[in-house]
Amino acid sequence: MKVVCLVPVRNKAFFVEQTVKSTLCQTYEGMEILLSDQGSTDNSLEILTRMASEYHGPNKVRVLQCPYVDNVGLNGFNVHIDWLMTQTDADLIIIVSADDLNHPDRVKRSVEVYQEHRPSFLGTKMQFLKPDGTYEGSTAFDPKGSRFVTAREHIECLVGGSCSTAFDRDFYNKIGGLHGHLILDVYLPFLATLDRGFYMIDEELFAYIRHPKFDNAWLGGRLLAADNDDEKLLINELVGYQVCSTLYNAGRIAVNLYPDQWKDSDAWHVLYENIVNRAS
Repeated sequence: MKVVCLVPVRNKAFFVEQTVKSTLCQTYEGMEILLSDQGSTDNSLEILTRMASEYHGPNKVRVLQCPYVDNVGLNGFNVHIDWLMTQTDADLIIIVSADDLNHPDRVKRSVEVYQEHRPSFLGTKMQFLKPDGTYEGSTAFDPKGSRFVTAREHIECLVGGSCSTAFDRDFYNKIGGLHGHLILDVYLPFLATLDRGFYMIDEELFAYIRHPKFDNAWLGGRLLAADNDDEKLLINELVGYQVCSTLYNAGRIAVNLYPDQWKDSDAWHVLYENIVNRAS
């Protein structure tokens, strides 16, 4: 089985060195690590190139440059991931956000669980930290032990949005990858519950760093950087739109790709209920 860590980067020089260190120091051996820059205007690419050249560990490290630099925001991130999927033939794909941190055993535990349960999507609990390392909490959803997460649990608690991200290549190809402004950690986990499942490891193996950044592809960083209520309201409206749009598109895929699972579960009900509630 082949494993890859994808580290998509755009203008993350302020933190990417720590992120890459936490990826290169994984206890798992025999995987590929792709450090990929998408048209950064800071010195992110130089940092990636230097760190790859200085690495002499057991894993294969490559530095790539994504050619699709005009796509920005969530669309740019999704284009980057789709392109990276053409650069590897790995079975298990582990996403490493370029301004966050991995626990040393994240990949090792993910591989162990993937080999045992073969889920379509795999997450772990994560910590929330300030940029200075101050602990602010962890994933609110308590699975009460490692297990598969239901569609209802994921939608009502947005479980995928507060855990790390890993997925199966065949599943990703089956649903047609990512496009537009889909939120990866909302879209993939929901569809995974209708495929071979969304499995959550009840261990804090990832750290989300709460950077207040206006140029962040994800709106969470922009919300932290907002300095008045009007800006926060606008960003929250955009978050609501992105989630609704993502869920709607997930439903379109689900009804065509998984018709039997769709009609025999309450996934359709909770998805559209959530869309209506958010829209209203």
